[in-house]
Amino acid sequence: MPPFKTIGSLTEICTERVWRWLYHCLNYQATPRDRMRQRAYILATLNSNIRQQLLNCILRIHTQEVMLSSKCMLLELLGDRSTQWVDVSRSGYSYVDEVFHFYRTLTLSLLINLTRLGVICNVKSKIDSKYLLEINSTFYRVLNQMRHLQWVTLGGVADQTILATLGANCHQLEHLNVCGSIRVNDQALAALLLKDPLAVEGRSMKQVIDKNIATNPCCATLTFVCVSETEVTLIGAVLLLRCVPNLTSLGGAVEDGSLSSVIHMLQPEEGVASYKLNHLWDDRISPDQASLLNVACPELTSVTTTVYSLPSLHLLYPITSLTVDLYFRGGSTSIYNYLQLRGANLKELVLSNNISCPLDLGWLMELTPNLERVESSLYLEEGYEILGWKNVQVASVRVNSSKTLIALLSHIPRVKDLSIIFEPEPYTETYECINDDLVINACISGGLTHLETLSIAECAVSLQGLNCLLLHCPELSYVAPLLFWTNITQDDIRHLQSQAAHSNWRLKLVLREHSSGNITCSMLI
Repeated sequence: MPPFKTIGSLTEICTERVWRWLYHCLNYQATPRDRMRQRAYILATLNSNIRQQLLNCILRIHTQEVMLSSKCMLLELLGDRSTQWVDVSRSGYSYVDEVFHFYRTLTLSLLINLTRLGVICNVKSKIDSKYLLEINSTFYRVLNQMRHLQWVTLGGVADQTILATLGANCHQLEHLNVCGSIRVNDQALAALLLKDPLAVEGRSMKQVIDKNIATNPCCATLTFVCVSETEVTLIGAVLLLRCVPNLTSLGGAVEDGSLSSVIHMLQPEEGVASYKLNHLWDDRISPDQASLLNVACPELTSVTTTVYSLPSLHLLYPITSLTVDLYFRGGSTSIYNYLQLRGANLKELVLSNNISCPLDLGWLMELTPNLERVESSLYLEEGYEILGWKNVQVASVRVNSSKTLIALLSHIPRVKDLSIIFEPEPYTETYECINDDLVINACISGGLTHLETLSIAECAVSLQGLNCLLLHCPELSYVAPLLFWTNITQDDIRHLQSQAAHSNWRLKLVLREHSSGNITCSMLI
């Protein structure tokens, strides 16, 4: 049976009740004067720690359940100068008008002692981006007073003034994510990092490399700066590597070119300049660059690259996490060659856009015995021994036959998060082959006993098969997308939801899910 909902602590129960009550009060549309009285009463009644717990509980709820505008109204009631965390970046995307409301709330409530601030804006069109500068101008004054920020996510909305303010005032800044901000360029990055940003304006890359530059205090504390999907070029990458000595990750690729080439250009004539990068994003890594990275980045353990770098990857050692974008191309020979040399070291292997290059399941298991996460297209070669993945906990796979799928499910005993897309060869099988018999065989083999989340894109599993999963997978709490399980009716789902509520199960049945970045949106019945 699915796991039971545990009884929370008294603090958790009270926190839940209070914020639900506050959210209910918003429906009465109090006048501004009454809202000021509510705020005064709440600030006098609840201490700062309790209010911060309430805010953490509210802000992490997905925007599908509680809109950002409602969160802002609650933030206006609960927030003051003692508030330290206001981060809505992990609860879904916001739009330009919502970001304006968010800025307004930060200003009215004088939330100037924040250590963590986050919001991600989905700029729907060029018209939206046209208003970003005007909206950001309403935020500059309060941002100027936020001198304690350590963790900042301003996806899609950051600009040069914001980065300059952070660089001048936030001497403890550690994490900065401005991914997708079209107004962030080399000049904006220079405003963040340098005391005199004009010193590098209009300079060539070689001039920037050779020039002595004075940096802002935040450069000593920064460890993460994400500028992917912005206008930052390789000159900006030079500034980051030169000015931020403790930089461990750029959080994504620099769109303008190869970061490995920048590391190569920054090397002195004698000796080696080393960096603390542990995760590298680079579309093309040549053999010479790979050999250099081993010396220049001794702490590097994770690489995200493309199919064009496959011939060089075996020179990177030891890498425990590898993500390769195959661009819907072939490359199985290069992948097998790499795995024969380095596969035993890998704990994560992600092959994205892997449709034209399926890998043999048996061979892959033999070459990567220590994997904990795998994402790939798979097939099963006849007569090849299946050794199994004893440590795999996360698997996202495309399979071409029911035989491949049953072999996989029977040999990943510790899998917790499983996502399956069934794409059979033409005129062979159909989605109807993913049925109750296959599920029952997999459960009997004991391969799914640790399963917690299950996603199957399209299948013919009926209520009988789903009940079998619930019976044999005691930790299963998420099943999706049931809209594409052709033998599951809405009456079946309502019956299961009623049974889950009656039995106090922690079970989420999802009709449709949509993932964008790290955020998954779910549509319940």
